[in-house]
Amino acid sequence: MELHYWEKQLILYTKGHFKRIDYKKDLKLFTAKLYALGLEDVGSKNILHMVLDIYETLCENGYINFNFKTFIFNLLRESSFKSDSHSIDDNDILHKLLAEIQNIPVLSKGLDLGEPDSELLGEIMADKTL
Repeated sequence: MELHYWEKQLILYTKGHFKRIDYKKDLKLFTAKLYALGLEDVGSKNILHMVLDIYETLCENGYINFNFKTFIFNLLRESSFKSDSHSIDDNDILHKLLAEIQNIPVLSKGLDLGEPDSELLGEIMADKTL
């Protein structure tokens, strides 16, 4: 399986190759670039859709072992540490998906991710993401 450019960049990002991780700001830029949208047109649902697409691809190709029951149980368990216990929103789901993407064993799975895009890194570090 060959991963697409933005899939590789997102995996590299979750693994800390972009010097900064600020999901709220940075993923907006990833989504805008992938879907050719203006930053002002990107909402949380667009970001979640992008990450879900990548997550699904990784599951289908054996990089993430998905179990629905375990996924939901872990979301509920982690939500118990929030002030609004057992309330799960799209942000909780997004962070769970990103954590699982981050935990992919790249070397042992033989994934070739390439290098972080220096232009994208520059944009992230310039903090132009609204």
